[in-house]
Amino acid sequence: MGDRPTIEDDDDELEIERDSQPFETDSEAPLDKAIVEAVHTMGAVGAEAEEEYQRTLDGLYRNKEEVVARVAELYDQLPEERYIERWSLIQLLVELEDKRALDFLDEVISSEIPEEKSEGTHHFTTVGEEIMIRTTAIEAVTRVAPKSDRAVKILEKHARDNNRSIQVAAIQGYLELGDQAETTLQRLLPEKDHSLLDIRKADVEDVPQAQGHLDLAPEETDAVPPPDYDEETRDEDEHSH
Repeated sequence: MGDRPTIEDDDDELEIERDSQPFETDSEAPLDKAIVEAVHTMGAVGAEAEEEYQRTLDGLYRNKEEVVARVAELYDQLPEERYIERWSLIQLLVELEDKRALDFLDEVISSEIPEEKSEGTHHFTTVGEEIMIRTTAIEAVTRVAPKSDRAVKILEKHARDNNRSIQVAAIQGYLELGDQAETTLQRLLPEKDHSLLDIRKADVEDVPQAQGHLDLAPEETDAVPPPDYDEETRDEDEHSH
């Protein structure tokens, strides 16, 4: 299931806490209603949450070609500031694992990241939201890469991305392809980026979880860079050492 924290649980019952503008469409088409339902149940918790989410996905699996095309259309129709809904639609493509989504996913990853709109970025950063959407699209590409040369090429492309977080996500996805992947990346990447091959994906179970309002500092030094760590920041860090 998706991991955006927008759902609350009460007494082990599936209960969805919607925001002031829940994701909806004006369409009464069964396909659109199924996509909306999947988005609404994606982050649910509780005894029946996973079962309910998988039920909605099962319906989408049976019409994957139509779903992929419609998800792309719905994504393009959303305003830029609907970050959670945009992320949720990309997460659906992660679940569907369909190579027909690759061109759309590459467009999302390659699209220019809008300038930061938050006055203060300590608690919320619009650039971070945009990068989260793009790294989730990388995950969708990674899922189909073992059976798609096109997906492999997209990962190779973004393994050289100017944004550090997107670059690392693409490198990690590429490394999942097997024993020769690291050798290939060593050839493709400039030597200054070879250290990125040592950054690993942390398992969720290995990451300290925040409790209440406490902010826990990461214990790993080989962590994925924060979402707003871009090329300019990287250059400043390299020149300071």
